[in-house]
Parts: sequence; C-alpha cells; structure tokens
Amino acid sequence: MCVVCQGLLFEPVTIPCGHTFCKRCIEKDPTKTCPRCRLRFTEAEFPDCQVFKPTVILCNIFDKWWPDEVKAIRLKWEGNDLFSKKDFSKATEKYTEALNL
Repeated sequence: MCVVCQGLLFEPVTIPCGHTFCKRCIEKDPTKTCPRCRLRFTEAEFPDCQVFKPTVILCNIFDKWWPDEVKAIRLKWEGNDLFSKKDFSKATEKYTEALNL
C-alpha cells in the first residue's frame, strides 16, 4: 500500500532509501523527500531519480493478483488527468468505468 495515496501501489517505484511508492505520488512531490523516513534525495546525489522507473517485479505481481484493482487505479488516474484538462465528460466516463469493475 502506498502511504501517500493510501491505495494499492500503482506503477511502484523504489527510491534510494528503499521505500516504495506509486510513481505519480513520488513524482509530484517537489521536495524529493521520502514520505516515510524523510531522507532527501537530490538529483545531484541520485541522477537516476529524475525519471522514476517502475519496479517490474512488483508491477507483475500486482497485475497478476489484483488485475481489476490495477485497472481501476489506472482509470482513476486517467480520469484525474482528463478532469485537470476540464474534460469533465470523459473524466466521468473513466471514473464510472473504474467503479463498475
């Protein structure tokens, strides 16, 4: 579970301190600080942190054991993106599809 969004880890990434979060949750944090242990990781110290790469093995496990939950989270994020672009009709469709899973 992601401690930032309180949901199933979606596109999980592990940061330099070893803690794992949703890719979007950790990318949207401008402080580059671990939400769990507060370790600060700068791009100078960890150049690879500029682009977080999902942990493939965790993605595969979640896709295998919780496919509906992963799809619902993906639809929610797509809905959020559409909502932020003020495309409320399409956003509502994504949210509705996620709820129907």
